[in-house]
Amino acid sequence: MPYTYMLRCSDGSYYTGWTTDLEARLKAHNAGKGAHYTKTRLPVLLVYWEPQQDRSLAQSREAFIRKLRREQKEKLITAFESRHTLAACPFCDHQATAGAMAQKGTVFAIEDRYPVTPGHLLIIPLRHTPDYFSMTPRERRDAEDLIKRLRDKITGSDPSVTGFNIGINCGCDAGQTIMHAHIHLIPRRRGDTASPRGGVRGVIPGKMSYLEDN
Repeated sequence: MPYTYMLRCSDGSYYTGWTTDLEARLKAHNAGKGAHYTKTRLPVLLVYWEPQQDRSLAQSREAFIRKLRREQKEKLITAFESRHTLAACPFCDHQATAGAMAQKGTVFAIEDRYPVTPGHLLIIPLRHTPDYFSMTPRERRDAEDLIKRLRDKITGSDPSVTGFNIGINCGCDAGQTIMHAHIHLIPRRRGDTASPRGGVRGVIPGKMSYLEDN
């Protein structure tokens, strides 16, 4: 089936095209084998698509969208996101933001509903975006600032905290279950696990004690 689509490039600009295979075309763009425009603006994120009856309609719709002003393109994208993702996203629910314990600009923090340790927090962009790599530079800066602020708050109120794990799952195969970017801030305490050596390497069972294996 033909599709007309839009990509958000790494510099924040938009690229419009058409294809008969969205997944393959996106992979080609991100491999630097798509359009010349996207080749120098990687990575790109698929943010909008429309199925069309035939290739001619896909091409004419592509030409139409290309001529739209940026704000008009963003209105299309916003409406598309609302239809396809926001209704099912727990982090886009107003109750999530209403329960925020802290906020910094474009991101907010909530308690993890299934904490690994006491004080486990999630730092989440207000904007719906699928993972860390699709966050804007400002969102990443705000997240970093909020993480530092929360670290200071936690260590100031709980002297038993002696370390932290900061984790980000990007994609189903990396363990991501909610497709809205979020960063885990996990306080650690001496003795909370028998052998903490290796830290985040423990996402693959048996890989934490890598020095002992070599």
